[in-house]
Amino acid sequence: MSSREERRLLCIRRRVPEEREEQYRMQWTELARIVRRSGSHAWRFVDPDDSRERLEFLEYEAINDPRHEAEASELLSRLDTEVAHASIEEWLEER
Repeated sequence: MSSREERRLLCIRRRVPEEREEQYRMQWTELARIVRRSGSHAWRFVDPDDSRERLEFLEYEAINDPRHEAEASELLSRLDTEVAHASIEEWLEER
């Protein structure tokens, strides 16, 4: 059995309105900075056929869930309410 901590992946999909693009980029950049500070990872991708459609990934050890960190949780909430509502899937690393 591995002593490595359980890893999780949040897959976040949102459609960013054009008029919210700058706000989205600023908030996402800050979220990624906060998430990475704890040793976790943050990526975002854009649909090559539709620049409004985004897919964001937060990958972390379960003990470092960014939703339990006040700053990250607040930014996730603000992205959802101020920029665009997101659908979230949560995945667990298979061992």
